[in-house]
Amino acid sequence: MRHYLPAAFAGTNKQDILLVGAGGTGSQILTDLARMNQALISLGGKGIRVTTIDPDNVTATNVGRQLYSMSDIGLNKAIVLTTRVNAFFGTSWEAYPAMLTKKTVVTKNTYIMVITAVDNVDARLAAHGVAVKANIPYWLDTGNMAKTGNVVLGNTKGIFSRQPTKKGCVDRLPNAIDLYDDVLKSASNEAMQPPSCSVEASLSKQDMFINKAVSTFAMQILWSCFRKGYIEQHGAFINLETLNVRPLDVNPETWKSMGWVQPPCRRKYA
Repeated sequence: MRHYLPAAFAGTNKQDILLVGAGGTGSQILTDLARMNQALISLGGKGIRVTTIDPDNVTATNVGRQLYSMSDIGLNKAIVLTTRVNAFFGTSWEAYPAMLTKKTVVTKNTYIMVITAVDNVDARLAAHGVAVKANIPYWLDTGNMAKTGNVVLGNTKGIFSRQPTKKGCVDRLPNAIDLYDDVLKSASNEAMQPPSCSVEASLSKQDMFINKAVSTFAMQILWSCFRKGYIEQHGAFINLETLNVRPLDVNPETWKSMGWVQPPCRRKYA
């Protein structure tokens, strides 16, 4: 089955993406988005424009595992990496050294997607809440443990996308909250782990290449959205220990087996 993306993904106008988090996975995603932007422009499109938000500064434990150098220590992650991307690719992307919360107000009305690359549940829930208030139609969530990761692209709460008049089209993709609501609520009550005090301790929590693997599959889904205009898989479950990847198909039966069924409601099309 397929989910067709709105006309905004056709690339006739430059589209805005909000990236929340510029750490292990977020730093990979931001640089991959820059490469994607260059490719889309080379193919005749208008490209994308990314705004990155992250409150954290670079520490010594980030160097090597994340895309930062020793000279970046003490500087804000979002600003450092966005400045570097702008200088390298000639873009004019924006960065904000702040924490996104439920009270954050998004004034720009051209965002087509929010991407979360954060390490706690509360930040995910806050990002989704901001996306709902700002009427951002899609949410691409990424997450990982030490050797496993997951990617889920879904519509934000109450948003649907008009589909062609043919069989096998789904007008709403469940997001991470739809599929894992109970798990997320349970995890949000757990205490956050303190920052790693050494590179060795950091690598024990997250394997060297798990962030890059998660970013690659997230960006492949987004690339399909732009290049094909539709997707047949809207997520992936990655295991670096076994070198196994399981796709999340666009299929109501698959979602039903995971405990989610789209409730009857009035359609609000993106």
